[in-house]
Amino acid sequence: MPRHLSLALLLAAAAAPALADRPSVVVDSPDFRPLPVAVPALLAAGDASGGDETTGVLRADLVLSGLFDVLDPRGYLAEAGEGLAAPAIKFGRWTSVGAEGLIKARVRREGAGLAADLHVFDVPGARELLQRSVSAPDPRALGHALADEVVRFYGGEAGVFRTHIVAVRRNRELRELVLYDADGRNPRVLLSEAALLLMPAWHPDGDRILVTSYRGGRPELWVYRLSDRSFRRLGTSPWAGPSRPTAARSPSRWPTARTPTSGWPPRMAPGGAASPPAAPSTSRRPGRPTAGASPSSPTGPARRSSSS
Repeated sequence: MPRHLSLALLLAAAAAPALADRPSVVVDSPDFRPLPVAVPALLAAGDASGGDETTGVLRADLVLSGLFDVLDPRGYLAEAGEGLAAPAIKFGRWTSVGAEGLIKARVRREGAGLAADLHVFDVPGARELLQRSVSAPDPRALGHALADEVVRFYGGEAGVFRTHIVAVRRNRELRELVLYDADGRNPRVLLSEAALLLMPAWHPDGDRILVTSYRGGRPELWVYRLSDRSFRRLGTSPWAGPSRPTAARSPSRWPTARTPTSGWPPRMAPGGAASPPAAPSTSRRPGRPTAGASPSSPTGPARRSSSS
């Protein structure tokens, strides 16, 4: 047997017990239940600020994922300043409140942005499972990044909380193209038009957004570019014409959270990015709690996947 193959087999055999002993959340298990986790307020190092906002976003994202039962922090028994190393943690106090997982982090300033040292603990085993550093430009983005790492660790797949939703909403006589975080919060107006805007859809590069605009008096495809905030006409909408449905027609279903991998410009057909059903809340899967909705309900959302 080749030497390099023997070494690979030995390493795989050594890693197998550790992987088998690693806690995981199996969603399609018949006895699935959300994992009870405790998320105490994140610690702050030096002049780092925004820890409270990051903590709130992290907790809300974990609830929104449906994988975790985030325990009420008002019931925590451990001291607020408890350390991040396993020897400094009184695991018995976390066991008493029903936690099976413990998620801690310390926020610090990193250049113009923020970073956090994430620690995940197995409470029944009194051991550390994960230690990782993540960075982001602001407290909200840092909370989303931490949530993605926790979901990746327990669920085996990357989280979606660093993705964005693009939607069209009505503001009096104007139509606005708006960018939201994955939880439906933090709206940023990209474009405000007197003409009708419909059916935004992401380009796979994550920088361009295709939208149907009536700026020229008829439905046309336009492209908005995030990097330079440009908005240019691409062509006539394939939905225009007597033999096709109008661009204002609602589709039969919502788009998925995945970015399309081929076809630019994407076909304007039911099943792609589209105008909304009667209740925007139906864009979320049944039975999943939400982290709160924006005061102005968006219409026609499409999601963008981000790299992890």
